[in-house]
Amino acid sequence: MTLTKQLLDAQVAWILDQVLGDRLAETVAADVDRVLAIAGDLPLADLVDVDQVAPVVRRLVAGVPSTVAADALVRRTVEILYAGPEERFSADQVLARDQVEALVGEVLQGSRLAEKALDDLARSPLMATVASRFVGRLVGEVLQANRAVADKVPGLGQLMSFGTSAASMVMGAADKQFEALIGGASGKGATFAARRLNKILLETLQDPTTRAAVMEVWDMFADKPLPLPSEHVAEEDVLRFAGVLHEAVATAAASGPAGDLVEALVAGFFHVYGEHPLATLLEELEVTRDDLIEDLTAVVGTTAAALHRAGVLEDAIRSRLAPFWSSDEVAALLER
Repeated sequence: MTLTKQLLDAQVAWILDQVLGDRLAETVAADVDRVLAIAGDLPLADLVDVDQVAPVVRRLVAGVPSTVAADALVRRTVEILYAGPEERFSADQVLARDQVEALVGEVLQGSRLAEKALDDLARSPLMATVASRFVGRLVGEVLQANRAVADKVPGLGQLMSFGTSAASMVMGAADKQFEALIGGASGKGATFAARRLNKILLETLQDPTTRAAVMEVWDMFADKPLPLPSEHVAEEDVLRFAGVLHEAVATAAASGPAGDLVEALVAGFFHVYGEHPLATLLEELEVTRDDLIEDLTAVVGTTAAALHRAGVLEDAIRSRLAPFWSSDEVAALLER
């Protein structure tokens, strides 16, 4: 056996001992400390070029959602969510009441931002007609409920019936007089009805009573187990909706504006952390040295053990090192 072959065998055995033996944690710890020591002095922008990272992230965002693997992952995710957790839990185990109250307050306060969007929607003749018909049906339901109450009062039911009949004769539609009165509006009338409905919705959201009502509902159900999806919807319906949503996301992710947004986000990240050392970034992310060592040791150990059991780890290491030991430079050094 030649000396180069002996040296190659010795190096392969040494590496296997580093990743398979009891020294793995020690090896990973030494490497982590070495990387952190280097990263403690060099800014992130010097280690990674944003102009190289942005196109890679853009390609991944555009391509991954449309892959077969992504489709299978979405389907499996839906199946897991549909089955629900093994142990039921309540909403207050996930969110604290003060957090919910703060979120509700922000959403209701931000309702003013929706005013312009709703007004823009009201300019659509079809949307305006839908809104006005909704108002008409709502008014009709209210009047019908009031008439049911009025029938119990002597004389009042006949009076209300007379008013309804008169309106029916005017409009020529006895069973849908109030819906026809408002819902049949078109043009500026429908737009006015839609804007009026928008105003009512916004004023309702901004009313302090609305926040109290939402929190009252939270208090009623927060400590009760959350319902399982299987109790209210069929799995095939959820899968179909997830498929449509996934297709829409895949199409949007591959579009030019989405890619531009991704590159802008990457650039924004480097604008904030580019001049910070990597160690500082890890510290702000609350990733400690011990966390890195524990996680890397687990991942490397599991992967190396699986490759070793499959009989491919040693061959992979040997094939990577063999060209070095068989090179002319090493041969020249050994001949000295």
